[in-house]
Amino acid sequence: MSVSILELVEAAPLQIKEQFKHKHYGAGTQIISATGVSKTYLYIITSGVAEVFKASTCGSVISVNTFGAGDVFGEVEIFSPDFKPYNVHTKTDCSIILVGKETVFQWMREVFEFTLFLCEMLTRRMYTTSDSMSRLALLPIKERILGCISSHYLGGTLDKLTKEELVSQVRAPLRSINRIIKECAQEGLIEYKNKEFHVKDTKKLSEFFDIYNI
Repeated sequence: MSVSILELVEAAPLQIKEQFKHKHYGAGTQIISATGVSKTYLYIITSGVAEVFKASTCGSVISVNTFGAGDVFGEVEIFSPDFKPYNVHTKTDCSIILVGKETVFQWMREVFEFTLFLCEMLTRRMYTTSDSMSRLALLPIKERILGCISSHYLGGTLDKLTKEELVSQVRAPLRSINRIIKECAQEGLIEYKNKEFHVKDTKKLSEFFDIYNI
C-alpha cells in the first residue's frame, strides 16, 4: 500500500486524534462478537495478534484470518452494517486504537490518503478472498474434505463437525462426501464412528491443512 495505517495515525489531524480510543486487550479476549455490537469501530492494531473466527450453526469454528500490528479490521461493520460480523479474539496481548464510525467518515473527508488506504485495503482483501475461494473450489473433493477436517482438528472443534457441515463447507453432495470418508478410512487417515470424526494419521492429515489454507 502507498502508506501504512500507523503512519496515517501519527499524521492524523488533532481533532481526529482526540477521538481515538486506545485500549489494551489481554490474550484470549473477545473484541467483536458475531451476535453484534452496540457501537461500531474501526480497529487499528498497534501491537499483538488478533484472530477472526467463523462459527457455524452447529457450533463448529474455523479460523478465517489473523491480524497483527499495522493491520485494520472492523471495516465491514462500518461500510456494510447489514452483514453479520465474525468473531474476533486476541491471540496475544494487544494494543488497539478504536475509531468510531463517524470519526472514520470525518477522517476520510479530511485526509485523502486515509480514504485511499481503506480503498486499497478493501480491494486487496476482496481479491485475496476471491482468489483463495477459486483455488479451493478447483481442488479435488478429497483434498477439500481432508483439509476441512484437519482445520477443525487443529482448531479443536472436530467433535462438532458433522457430515451436513462438511457438505456446506466443502460444497459437495453428501453421496460424494460419504464415498471419500469411506476411502480415507480405508487408507487409515480418519475414522467416522458414532457420527463423529477421528484422526488416525495426524502427520499425513496436516499436509492437507496446508493445501486447504491457500
